[in-house]
Amino acid sequence: MSLKKKLAINKKREILYKAILILLILSFPVFNDFITEDIDIGNSSSFINSLNENSCSISIIDLYIENYERIRDDEILLSSRNLEIFPEYRNIFCIGTVTDAKLDYQDKEIYFIGTSGILHNFLEVTFFLISIFLITISKNKNLLSSFFYFFLGYGCIYFIFDPEFNLIKLINPIHYQGEFSLSNFLIPTYLIFVTLQKDTKNKFRLFLVFYLVFFFYEFFGIFVVLIFLFYKFDFGFSNSEKQIFKLLPIIFYFIRIISSLFSNLQGIWTGMAQKAYIGTSKFYDSLYNFISFNNMYNLNNGFPCNESENICSKFLAGGPLSTIGFQNNPEKSAIAFGVLSIVLLLVFYIICLRTFDKYYFFIVCLFISPPINFLTFLGNDDLLIALLVLYIFSNYEKNFALSCLLVLVLALFQLHPIFIFFGLIYNSIYLNSKRQFIISCIFFISTFIPIFNFVFTQGNSIAINFGSFYDYGFLSIYNIFTNSSDTNNFYIGMGILLSILFVFSFTKKPEIDKLIIDINFYEKLYNIFSIWFLGRMIFANASYSLPIFYFAFFIIFVSNKQKNIQNLLIFAIFLSPTYSEFPDFIANFLLVLKEASLILIFLFIFYNLIINFSKDIKYFNLKSRL
Repeated sequence: MSLKKKLAINKKREILYKAILILLILSFPVFNDFITEDIDIGNSSSFINSLNENSCSISIIDLYIENYERIRDDEILLSSRNLEIFPEYRNIFCIGTVTDAKLDYQDKEIYFIGTSGILHNFLEVTFFLISIFLITISKNKNLLSSFFYFFLGYGCIYFIFDPEFNLIKLINPIHYQGEFSLSNFLIPTYLIFVTLQKDTKNKFRLFLVFYLVFFFYEFFGIFVVLIFLFYKFDFGFSNSEKQIFKLLPIIFYFIRIISSLFSNLQGIWTGMAQKAYIGTSKFYDSLYNFISFNNMYNLNNGFPCNESENICSKFLAGGPLSTIGFQNNPEKSAIAFGVLSIVLLLVFYIICLRTFDKYYFFIVCLFISPPINFLTFLGNDDLLIALLVLYIFSNYEKNFALSCLLVLVLALFQLHPIFIFFGLIYNSIYLNSKRQFIISCIFFISTFIPIFNFVFTQGNSIAINFGSFYDYGFLSIYNIFTNSSDTNNFYIGMGILLSILFVFSFTKKPEIDKLIIDINFYEKLYNIFSIWFLGRMIFANASYSLPIFYFAFFIIFVSNKQKNIQNLLIFAIFLSPTYSEFPDFIANFLLVLKEASLILIFLFIFYNLIINFSKDIKYFNLKSRL
């Protein structure tokens, strides 16, 4: 027998196996439809009473056939009734049938469909494992066919166990379920597994990447971690595929902008967020800021503030300038600010692609990474602050004093930019520039005194108690330790992982290659952002502030000899914020991995900044690599 015929036979067998599997799943409602009577379902209370006396006498198929229009128009409501099948094994025959019914207070009919959580989970896991097995053993891998059969099979499972089943739930189940479910875990796991197959066609792989980003974003960070570990960000895209992939952030943020402008697109707005911060408010942090500005204006001028906002006595968790109020329309101002920030981000994205096209895959992933998605969803001002700092120091030597003045303003508004002055002082010492040293010190003192006075007078009113899956920093880790119900295990896990990562990361002397294009630009900016990062790591910070330091992370990633440092950067970025609705052991492991990676990055940056003062070590000379 020829090889061609063998492949054809194997393909037919594979299709047959998948068809049998799906038919077995379908057999539950179909079998129950055969054993139940075909009854014309009425809408009278007498019929409901009769139905309650003869439980499991009508299948869900008959229910849909006889009353499809009424179900579609919500004249008939469907709900689930979980049945125990152990030891009550006879209840298995009630799955997919009407167990009972009632009239609600509006005289609407409610039919309860028999389901089983245990059987549901068993079928999901079984179907998932069989699907993975068929892909693994198949010599002629038709992944498009596998993708089709997998979702057809899951559609059957949904139909059996979810009376309110619809296609959107199948396509995007994560945001339709209030708590963790196997579907939320197994479907994206299957998609990631398929995407990582060595012989996957790039067009199909590209489609799955887009699908994962727009419908299963919770798993995008883990997906990026895996494709880096497996492929080092090299899928071998053609030029046309590269161009499509580069459009991903533009499409993503364009949809975000459009959904923020129209109230009837609320589902799209929330569907592109993670459960860690999901909410219906558009650009919530920005909205809070502008409400605070309104309230501060009212308080400063003796007017009553809006009690309904419940933040009359509060102001921004920032510096002295955050207490300055002005009148505005908070909703419109927040949307305008959020949209402007996203537009500027996309402009910077295009500049990055043109400058570092060699690293396009990493850049695309960075600009739609979980922290920056978090940042743009909230409309937090950290994004604009980071872009402003990049811009004002793009020409480092020119108007140095004016740049320091703008940093002073930013620090008086949000406190943490004060660490930029430490970077400027570091540069002045390293470059032996007395003028820059004096200017930096003067502006630092001018900034520190009002900030110190402000913090001293306000006390704890400006402190935010971070310490969860969504945060980072030494204070955040401390808060996790002190608040954890299983502190000892967390300590042990953190200690073991830190030890392992430390051994692997620092077996060789850490150093940055001689790399980057323009020493007068990149090195100085790197020093500013890396020292800024060191300063913020001391405290507790929300994950959305990590994009501030993406410039420093990018420089380290493209210029470092040690692949383990690259691994740490990928873990730190794409596991923040950690998806807390995983099973506890997975969520805790990812949390520990993220925090440990950030600690080691902190140590790596700190060590390299110290040795940078040595005579023979320089950071950058990008000409050879870019």
